[in-house]
Order: sequence, then C-alpha cells, then structure tokens
Amino acid sequence: MAQSIFSYVKKYWVRFVIVVFAVLFFLLAHRYFVINLEKDGRTIEEQVENLEVTNPNEYRFNVEALSRYDERNYIHNLSGWAFSLNPTNNSSNQIETFIVLASNKNEFYFETVSIERPDVIEAFIDLELDIIIPGFSTLINQQLLPKDEYCIGILLKNLTNSSFQFINTNHALLRKGRTLEFTKEDNSVCGRVFDEYEPIVENFTLPEITDQIKFFLDGLSKIDDNSGSYNLIGWAFTTIDENQPTNIFETKIVLFNQSKSFKYEALSTPREDVVDAFKELNLEIVKPGYQVTLSTDQLLDGDYCLGILLTDNQEEPDQFVVTNKIIKKRGSVLELLEDTEEYCEDVYVENINYNSD
Repeated sequence: MAQSIFSYVKKYWVRFVIVVFAVLFFLLAHRYFVINLEKDGRTIEEQVENLEVTNPNEYRFNVEALSRYDERNYIHNLSGWAFSLNPTNNSSNQIETFIVLASNKNEFYFETVSIERPDVIEAFIDLELDIIIPGFSTLINQQLLPKDEYCIGILLKNLTNSSFQFINTNHALLRKGRTLEFTKEDNSVCGRVFDEYEPIVENFTLPEITDQIKFFLDGLSKIDDNSGSYNLIGWAFTTIDENQPTNIFETKIVLFNQSKSFKYEALSTPREDVVDAFKELNLEIVKPGYQVTLSTDQLLDGDYCLGILLTDNQEEPDQFVVTNKIIKKRGSVLELLEDTEEYCEDVYVENINYNSD
C-alpha cells in the first residue's frame, strides 16, 4: 500500500507542487496586493520631529467619522474639518492638511483631500477669517497599520513659509483583529505620544499695576459638556502710545491667589464694536478682542483673582491691571464672579509679599 502511494506521488509530483503553489497563491496573493501594490490609503514619507501640540486657541477642528470607503473592506475614509486661526495662516488654500496616526511604537502620516464645507464657514462667520476649504478626507489602508491604539493628530502645513501647526484631537483609531475602530472619547494614549502645549506659566512674579489699560470681560462659557474647558472672552488695549498700533502689545490673562499665579496665552480677535466705541481716543486700535481657554485640570479648587497683562517685545514696559472679576473653581466647574468687596486688591499685595519672601 505504502509502495503504491509512493509510486503515485513520484509519478505525479509535479501536479502536487502546482496544487500547493496554487493554494498558497490563493491564500497570500490578496494580502501581498493589499500591502504592497494597493495605491489607496498608503502612508507617506512626511515626518516631523517632536510633534508639539500648538496653542488650542489658534485652531478649530472636528474629526467626524470613520467609514468604509467601498467594497474593499480594508480601505477606510476618515473625514472632518480643521482650520487655523493664526493670522499668518488665514487663507486655508495656503494650508496642506495631513492626518497623523501615532502610538507608543509607530507613527504614520496620510495625505488628505480638501473638501468644501459651507456649514463650517457659516458656523464661524463671526471670526472674520478667509476660511475657504476647511473639510478634509483621507483614505487609510488598515492592513498597513500594526495592531495597536493610535491617537489621531491633524498637521497643518503652511505652504507659504513651510511652518507647521499641530492639533491633538484626543480621538483614536483602534486596530485589532480584522477591524479598524474610531472612538471620539478622550484617549489616554494621546498624552503619551504627543508633546502637549503648555498654555500657562505658573508662579511668575506679578508686575506692578498700571493705569494705561482699557478692558472688559464679556463672559465665561463652557466649550462642551464633555470637558472641563472654558472660553474666557473680552477685550483690552493700551492707551500708552498714540503713535503705535495697540497690537504691538500681546494680551495675556493672569489668575492669581495669595500664593500662586498663572499666566495664560490669549488669542487676539477683531472687535469692531470696541474700535467704534473709542474712536475719540484717536488710537490705532487693532484686534483688541481676546479669547482664552481655561481648563479645570490646571487649577486647584479655590477663588482666583483675574488680571490682564499686556506685554511688549520691543521697548515699552509690561502693563498690568487687576480686574473686578474672580474665577471660582469647584471640581470641574468654573464661575465668573464680581469682586464686590475689593477682595483682589488685598490678594494682590499678599501674593507679592509671599513670592518676595
């Protein structure tokens, strides 16, 4: 019996080899094509060292959905929108958008296709920006991603000066088994793989109070229901030099109590209502509005006096004013309150004395 089987195999061995190769080809050819020959959803060579998250006050974005692209179940479409608030990046047709997928082990870059989004333009019409094509869409071949958890980043490249602006979306793609899943929940992997922007300077010395600042605080509002982040909005400008435009000074917001002080970067915004209201001053008032993002994660519970700091990178000294407002922080809630008892004047003196000891 064994002899006859051996003779049969010996006689038809070529056919057996062909069958084995045919089976292997059937099993492996598709995977080889998907990984090596498929053109859609491929990564690109673009790389940026030390992806540092830029000022959250300088952009707006939303990653909306991950969907199957077509009958190829390994190609997915990731879509959303993003644009810069940076004055040097106003025209979005000068911006090239990339999607970055990063884990603790890997980092991949994908090109995007720009998409018109009239709904986004309409939603942010009050920003007075030249938002042209803010939408993006990118194809991702899941077979090119090792099994891992990837934070989604958005990289905005200015084609005029080749500068970069990087956004940590805090959303993630999970590659496991034969699937690629999208989650919009804040993801812990993002804080590990991207260098976070530090919006504040802690415990700096409060400057002397001056009287050359005109200002107002419009309000404090929560950004969304799922985070402890708030927008503080208002306006401020200096009256110190009528021969200079007011935007030679940068606006910063200061929160302080008896022993601690925090300095926040602010985004300057146009405020035609303010310019019109102070026409009689004969000043060149440029972008007097400001917007600051405050996070409850950065503050211990307590009451913080609110100051406005105007800094000049040229010759003029910094200017500082203590407002009649208090930020009250309790848990994940911030409130903007009136300082009806001139409490902050005493707190200012105590802070100066504490930090000089």
